[in-house]
Amino acid sequence: MSLEVLGGNYALRRVLGSGAVATVYLAHDITLERSVAIKRVSPENASPQHEQRLRREAHAMAALSGCRQVPQIHALGDADGRMYLVLEYIDGSTVKEYISRHHPVAIDAAVSIITQVATALAAAHAQDLIHRDIKPANLMIAVDGTLKVLDFGVVAVSDPEAVRLTETGHTPGTTAYMAPEIAHSGMAGPEADLYSLGCVLFELLTGQLVFNAPTPQAMMQKHIETVPRSVHQLRADVPNWLGDLTAQLLAKLPAHRPAQALDVIDILEPHLPVYGSGADRLCGSPDPTRPFREPFRPIEQQVDPPLQVRRARRRQTPMRRTDLVDALAEANALTSAGDLPGARQVIDQCLRWASGQLGSLDPQVLSLRLSRAHLLLVMDAAADALISYQELRPDLVQRFGPHSSEVQAADDGIAACLDVEDGS
Repeated sequence: MSLEVLGGNYALRRVLGSGAVATVYLAHDITLERSVAIKRVSPENASPQHEQRLRREAHAMAALSGCRQVPQIHALGDADGRMYLVLEYIDGSTVKEYISRHHPVAIDAAVSIITQVATALAAAHAQDLIHRDIKPANLMIAVDGTLKVLDFGVVAVSDPEAVRLTETGHTPGTTAYMAPEIAHSGMAGPEADLYSLGCVLFELLTGQLVFNAPTPQAMMQKHIETVPRSVHQLRADVPNWLGDLTAQLLAKLPAHRPAQALDVIDILEPHLPVYGSGADRLCGSPDPTRPFREPFRPIEQQVDPPLQVRRARRRQTPMRRTDLVDALAEANALTSAGDLPGARQVIDQCLRWASGQLGSLDPQVLSLRLSRAHLLLVMDAAADALISYQELRPDLVQRFGPHSSEVQAADDGIAACLDVEDGS
């Protein structure tokens, strides 16, 4: 089957994700021989309004081209009457995926992630731009640990009259991470991004959303009226200063939050991983502490033994708990390389040891089981994946609680499996 080529130069390979307005593809830049991401307005959304949204996103990203934490934009084009962006391709994991795999997230990792997001927000706010949709799914950790803030599709100019609504009757942003002032009136300043940043920090530290509600409207009302729980109620090892920062970011009134993103960075900076220090194995892969520990060291290529050799070595030596982090990283690398059976082999081998030694409710065992179910779904084994998700869900509820991100990930997987079966 021939690949669709946009603009005579970008060969679409596969879908990376899709949203309400656009679909994102992995593509090959034929001229420069590199991978890029293509964000293209979906056929059903080919309208001047949605094209203007994509154009606004392009202009915002171009204005922030000097910020390392914002993906580079290469081009803006049109094909068959539909606009598309050509973007830097980020190989890595979303913060949503990272939380699912590494809960409880190491404090160093949480501090490193939030510092990098705040850096992008400081750059955006300096250009009078408000992101308005900061959430774990819009934050990507690249393989070198650099965090990238994605999806500037609902970005707005910092002008109270300009940020009320993006579309008639639609409040911008995602309700689980929405500032009270947006939920109340649809209006926002830079402080709204800092509230969303607090929601992300809360989830990094606890593995849970700030609030849970059955409907978007109920969720918005909680952001307006309900006092959030202290992170210390859910996790005792959070330093007091970090718990205090979380509470400040989640203040109901914008004036009670830090005045600007730079103030958040000033609070975090003394607690960042030290240059030249070793990696915390709990940070996993990709490691968001790496840009602070090893800012000048390039990602080394081909320094480890081949993956199949490492698998053989693991079979010959006793496993330890710390090997499970490496196993997940290895499975992710195999998945990225297209070796899905190899990734499944690594996970299955680790599960055979870990389930017996650590128990089925151990957090790392549950992460492996969740990764295995995700992998089965990607491998077009929806029936097997459905069984895995359904067997796993009660254990996730028991270990993390019914409203945890882990349970939500299992529910999303079950829904995806049922969609596949309904379409077959």
